Amino acid sequence: MSIVARRRKPKAVSADHAPVAVPRVCPADERFARKITRMVRESPALFTAETLKEAERKALDDGYRQTRRLGFGVLTHPGAHLMDLISNDRETAVAVAEFDEHLRRYIQHLRELLTMMEAAEARIGVALAQREDMDEVTAEGGAAYDGPRDTKPLTPLPWAGQGRE
Repeated sequence: MSIVARRRKPKAVSADHAPVAVPRVCPADERFARKITRMVRESPALFTAETLKEAERKALDDGYRQTRRLGFGVLTHPGAHLMDLISNDRETAVAVAEFDEHLRRYIQHLRELLTMMEAAEARIGVALAQREDMDEVTAEGGAAYDGPRDTKPLTPLPWAGQGRE
């Protein structure tokens, strides 16, 4: 069965109303799936051990702690309060404009981190899609999820914490 057919798993019923998998695969979808699979297989490592350590350091100590706290703080007040502060005091308006620039840069930082994590997720998804038992594997993996792993170890992976040299 093709990658696309496994991924979609459309359902139909037979004459006796038993569920039947119907692989609806468009040749263009199949070509696209093969192309993406080939691209992932041929893609080089995106990090070395050194760049992995640097990316992790930046993600953990991103320098935006105060920006996050101020951003959350803004959200604890009604919009009218912020608008009144800005319209009634130029010094406050300038300080808020400065904070806004910090916030924009933090948002860009988060988008870059999100893009990297989405690339990792896409690579994993393509790699899983090549398995005949992908649905069972992903169901088992999903069932094992019990929350963020900051304090609990993940199941060891073959490369566990190492970048490719």
